[in-house]
Amino acid sequence: MRSPNAAEPRGLGAVALVLIAGGLVASVVQVTRRPDLNLPEHGVSFYALGYQGFVQSLAIIAVGVGSVALAAGLRSSLSGQSGGQGGSVCIALWGAAVIVAGLIPIDLNRPVSFAGMIHDAAGTVANLFLIVGMTLLSPAMTDRSRWGWFGRITRPLAVVALVLVVVANLGRPTIPWGIGQRVYLGLLLSWLIAAALALRRPTTPAVTR
Repeated sequence: MRSPNAAEPRGLGAVALVLIAGGLVASVVQVTRRPDLNLPEHGVSFYALGYQGFVQSLAIIAVGVGSVALAAGLRSSLSGQSGGQGGSVCIALWGAAVIVAGLIPIDLNRPVSFAGMIHDAAGTVANLFLIVGMTLLSPAMTDRSRWGWFGRITRPLAVVALVLVVVANLGRPTIPWGIGQRVYLGLLLSWLIAAALALRRPTTPAVTR
């Protein structure tokens, strides 16, 4: 029989997987339903404005809530591991910032309102929290049989994500914002989904001789 301590992170991983993957799918579907927006130019937050914008808002919030659940599962699974607690806190802060970005819509036009400033700030700090969290979690994940190769590639992926975020922000308007943002968000969300899947996997008991 599995102990409650072993079951808890797996359950949280399942919740995280459903919410994050579901939010991603809903966001992708929303693009096909909004011909009024230009995908290369408009970032994901613009789809929360106008026709059926609530769908995109709920999708963003779902990713945020799922990320908080993932952070709780990671904290439980990686308890006592170097970087486990700090990394999990950063993932939770990413999730909280994403929820704020989903609740407070972006401004369609300039100048930016106070609410729009909060949305922009939440999106910016969210990415940084997740990248730092990935970096901190990498050594903790490498030490566990549950993570295997995933822990070893987490830190390099964090570096790639940071580069993509910087390039997407500094490369405008040469690099269309809608494209640049979706590239790095795709990488970050893929990592979150992979982490949730790995959290669902039971650890391999140590072999004693």
